[in-house]
Amino acid sequence: RIRGRKLITAVEVEASARSINRSDAFILNVPATSATARPAVYQRNGARVTPQAKAKAAEVCAAFVTRHSGRASQVVLDEGDDDCAAGVAFWAVLGGRHGVLGEADVAEEAAFESAAKSDMTLLRVSGPSENDYEVVARPWRQEVLHSQGVMVLHWKGQQMWVWSGNRASVEHKALGFGVAAALQRLDPHVGVRPAPQFGEHALFRAHFQGWSEVYGRGGVGKALSNSKGHDSSAKSPDSSSSSSIGSPGVPAPK
Repeated sequence: RIRGRKLITAVEVEASARSINRSDAFILNVPATSATARPAVYQRNGARVTPQAKAKAAEVCAAFVTRHSGRASQVVLDEGDDDCAAGVAFWAVLGGRHGVLGEADVAEEAAFESAAKSDMTLLRVSGPSENDYEVVARPWRQEVLHSQGVMVLHWKGQQMWVWSGNRASVEHKALGFGVAAALQRLDPHVGVRPAPQFGEHALFRAHFQGWSEVYGRGGVGKALSNSKGHDSSAKSPDSSSSSSIGSPGVPAPK
């Protein structure tokens, strides 16, 4: 579920029709099965979703495609597309559509966004103990993630990520998990999830502005073009598709 106006958040929700509303965007990641030739990643935009949340949903959706090595069908649906073939397939995965979709309460959304902003912290682990770290100020961008560094992203009651650069030492990475473990003692209901450089989960990436798939790789990427209600991962003879990840209800990365 992708929501917000000033602070855009992405959280996992139950993969059920009950989770869908008219105010937010939703990503549904459907793995390949014996009945389907390849995975599918759906982005469904509610009629009242903010432009900011809609743009972030596109990033998250693309990120999930990357997790499928670019083999997934990427489908974008607006609220009026529920009766097209792709829309029917989307609702079928969720057990079918039931009744009229609700809308998020404006006051409740504002309160959630305010609380989320104060409850999120990005820490740069400096060592040599679990108490040695510095808080990274917003806005958070990919440039703060260095290949020799280790970061801990903590959203109280929601998410905990340990990001490690591909050139970080084993000792530095262990220290990052030590910092996370110390935070987890104060927030025991949140699991700690790894986010290795170049293998970050879509929900981790969603916390950063303008995430680039090719940043830090030295390469040049091409944008993935989306078409409403259609598979946007098909390649034309003179173009290649880049990819990305994302969707509520997916399991934690291995």
